[in-house]
Amino acid sequence: MQNNLPMGLNAHCVNAATADYTLKPTSPAVDAGQMIAPYTNGYAGAMPDEGASEYGRTPFAVGASITALPTMPPMTPPSPNPPPIQQPPPATGPSATSVIQAENYTAMQGISAKYTGIGYTDNGDWLQYKGVNFGPGVSAIQMNLAVAALYAGQKIEVRIDSLTGPLIGTIRPQATAGRSDYTVQTTSVSKVTGVHDLYFVFVGTGGIANVDWFKFI
Repeated sequence: MQNNLPMGLNAHCVNAATADYTLKPTSPAVDAGQMIAPYTNGYAGAMPDEGASEYGRTPFAVGASITALPTMPPMTPPSPNPPPIQQPPPATGPSATSVIQAENYTAMQGISAKYTGIGYTDNGDWLQYKGVNFGPGVSAIQMNLAVAALYAGQKIEVRIDSLTGPLIGTIRPQATAGRSDYTVQTTSVSKVTGVHDLYFVFVGTGGIANVDWFKFI
């Protein structure tokens, strides 16, 4: 190894038998070491000596200096209770207690939007209104609708969360003076709170109702 005495070479210590490894002036280890700051600072000759003793100095006085070693910065232990990850609030759409125009749906199937709302509602057709905010709760729905007497009494299911989600009410449109004569009809619903996707599912044969607007109360 570099800067080590070859095996078998007499280091010329004072008395190795008594563990006195102080170097004699004739030792081949004198000035044969390598300078590596700060660990070999303080040597007496032209270069550091090999080994742990420096000729001309108190034995074992040189070598690594503990006080000269760099200090490690303190480590901050991890918190035992990391803060919880904040989830974003659910997306909020219209307030359930405001007047919502029927043609302002998010998605639909089989529905035709008209100037005054929606129509051509047949069996299996549906409307979706995304993220309706029911707030602290509602107990009824008001719907401004029109239906001919021949088609009265069919069903509009009121569901939340999905097309097959909880059924919170069923509207049975009563006959008005005609398809373009709207009246506000009120139906009770189960109490719903918070934000939900709202669905109207039309059940019957055809011409179930023309719808202008709705709101919950």
